[in-house]
Amino acid sequence: MREKTSPKRNTPKSSFNRFSLSAQEIILLSFLLSLVAAIPAAAAALRGTVIDTESRAGIPFVSVQLSLGDDILAETSTDGQGQFTFDELPPKSGYRLDAKKNGYVDAFPPENLHKNVAVSDFKEPGVTLTLTPACAISGRVLDSSGSPARGAKVMAIVRRAGPSGPRFTVEGASGEVDDRGVYRLFALPPGRYTVEVAPDADTGSAASAPIYFPGVTDPARAEFLSLRAGETRSNTNFTLTPVQSYTVKGNVTGIPGNWARRRAAVSMISASGISMEAPIVDTDLEGRFTFLNVPPGSYQIVASGPGPVVVMGNEAPVPDIKLRQGSVRVEVASTDISDVTVPLKDVATVDGKVLADRETGATPACYSAAKLTLQPVDPMPASRLFNATLTSTGAFTLHDVPAARYRIVVKGFEGSCFLREIQMEGKKTPDRIITIDANVSLALAVSAGSGKLTGTVTAPNEQSPTSGLVILVPVDGETSEVRTTPFDTKGQFNLEQIPPGRYRLLATQRISSNDYLDPLCWQENEAPEIEMKQGSSITKDLKLTK
Repeated sequence: MREKTSPKRNTPKSSFNRFSLSAQEIILLSFLLSLVAAIPAAAAALRGTVIDTESRAGIPFVSVQLSLGDDILAETSTDGQGQFTFDELPPKSGYRLDAKKNGYVDAFPPENLHKNVAVSDFKEPGVTLTLTPACAISGRVLDSSGSPARGAKVMAIVRRAGPSGPRFTVEGASGEVDDRGVYRLFALPPGRYTVEVAPDADTGSAASAPIYFPGVTDPARAEFLSLRAGETRSNTNFTLTPVQSYTVKGNVTGIPGNWARRRAAVSMISASGISMEAPIVDTDLEGRFTFLNVPPGSYQIVASGPGPVVVMGNEAPVPDIKLRQGSVRVEVASTDISDVTVPLKDVATVDGKVLADRETGATPACYSAAKLTLQPVDPMPASRLFNATLTSTGAFTLHDVPAARYRIVVKGFEGSCFLREIQMEGKKTPDRIITIDANVSLALAVSAGSGKLTGTVTAPNEQSPTSGLVILVPVDGETSEVRTTPFDTKGQFNLEQIPPGRYRLLATQRISSNDYLDPLCWQENEAPEIEMKQGSSITKDLKLTK
């Protein structure tokens, strides 16, 4: 009997076997793919419009600048409808656009943040940039005899939050009183301002104290003007009033014998926190100095050197000699002062390292893009910030830092990371303020686990607003940045990655002035205060403000 055999089945080959490639084919395919990758992307046009934040109309003849990193690639101007075009660009992210025109200022957040170009912006309708009509303040300044106070310096002053309460600072460029007694401050963002007038010491009016509108010597008692977009406030007039003045004398110690001039330059700077022209005198060969006609107030006396050497009528820097600086605070009240001592100290090197608290989930990636800044706490002759970019290991070094007090600010942390603690030479620093009078080493501890904020915004009639923003403002005005987030049609909002600290909350339909930075605005709108702790979650409902 013949043995039965099973019919032969055709077993399909596996996909792998069916499409397997030889080594030569793999090499050829890799070569072809590399050629494709080397073909540059087709050039495209980047189009956009610059609009007025108030009228929402296009703004003609605006200068628009295109840059990539630190390089300016091209400039153009908008047409009569506010439109612009940059042709023949590789469509990629990373470009930056900046728009400028006289009579306008940069818009407020979040509109002012829309300048970094994404690949999607190369498609219609393109990029929208915004500018806000600028404000101005004008008036006359007369001296006590009724004559124009020619040469007096005029500044717009804003009120802001500070670590120890409200602080007053200059906004925009200063102006000068002309021969008619007229001044004009312009290019100001909409908001609240007072005006300061500082007499010109060279005209013999040094005994007149700086005054604030409408004629007070204390900025906390000044009247603030509320300016809308595009508004000019005129007739903001002043009359300078003479006050009792005093003489301040002292001595600078620590002037090295190898200084060519054997003298130090001494500045007497108002400690009000408001920048103004500070008188400067040189010490004599014994280190003595004198300031005349000093109005009552709090001052920082800062001495530094060596100054430049005059060679054939021209100033030349002193080679191979390090700067020395020192400062002291003095209060001028009701009598002359003759015993001020200012010790000079060498400039210092400040180094340190950022340490990630891995138990909280922090890693070196937290600070990969962070930047450290030393902000002078006390007034200095020049408003100088000392900045350092962290290395890949978190290390940093700052050279030639003058002896003074500084506040340490670090911004640019990734994710939920924040600066938890600062130690100087192994000791924790209170309020993140350090005193530098020699070389020091710092250790900065970074933790993860910042907070989250949620809530609902309602209109005054208890209805849900259609759209708007929630603004988170740090109470101390220093340690964190202002944050904004939109709320939806139900009024609900969510804001994450908030560093620990105290904050004020405001809800508004749009930001049309810088009032949200003014502590008085918080009081007027009953802006609630929250304290965010590490890893906490807070729910806070808000009322829509004006």
